[in-house]
Amino acid sequence: MYIEKNELSIITLEKEIKIFGLSHKKTGIGAFDLWSKKSDIMRDVKHAKIPQTNYGIWTPPHPGGDYIVGTEVTDFEGQNDAYSTFTIPTGRYVQITFNAQNIDELLSDKIWSCGVEGIRERAKEHGITVAKDDITVEIYPNGLFEMQYPEMLYLWRIKE
Repeated sequence: MYIEKNELSIITLEKEIKIFGLSHKKTGIGAFDLWSKKSDIMRDVKHAKIPQTNYGIWTPPHPGGDYIVGTEVTDFEGQNDAYSTFTIPTGRYVQITFNAQNIDELLSDKIWSCGVEGIRERAKEHGITVAKDDITVEIYPNGLFEMQYPEMLYLWRIKE
């Protein structure tokens, strides 16, 4: 039985997260089409963190910034220069964890209503201001497509 999840929490990243992947700006590939190249990333990645977590990172300015699709690594040393690296900085973040009845709903309706549009309003209701022109982080757990009720997370850095 499906039970909707849409949870807001405040987290503190104590350690940077290193991402290795493909950049829209570097490759010229459309932001959403980068996901179809995910197998290329996994073929070439070194030092992948296990268990694997996949990330979509929007960088400022919004709009006009970059979008990076990648996976977490423990080290940038020896990575293929054709790809991009990005470090998610330490700090306080608003985290939204949400799910859907199926993958299509998660990646269309829910990602916008819960992650993109919903997070600012929900944070504001709790007296929290998210940084407007800062990175936003989509987190896709390994096995997402096999989950009965797929879920993901969204992070927005808190404006200090």
